[in-house]
Amino acid sequence: MTARKRKRSRKHPNSYRAIRERTGFSIGYISRVLNGKRNPRFATIKKLAEGMHISIDRLARMIDANSATGVPVEISRRISEGMKRASGSGRAA
Repeated sequence: MTARKRKRSRKHPNSYRAIRERTGFSIGYISRVLNGKRNPRFATIKKLAEGMHISIDRLARMIDANSATGVPVEISRRISEGMKRASGSGRAA
């Protein structure tokens, strides 16, 4: 990456650095989650979506689009279960 692109990406509201500052997650961890290489808990997914200022649904679609693994299926399941628990219609596991 050129110095100009690096400087511009630092200013972007959803650069890894900006997300790190808002969530407290490491840049490496954020990258692995967004690329579908990690299977985070629902609370982590929710915090990441909030830190990126996007919906949980949109985050799940982004992860799915970026991944070549089966992790997004598990993430989708966790989101569904977490949303049910948050609305009070699901049981805690």
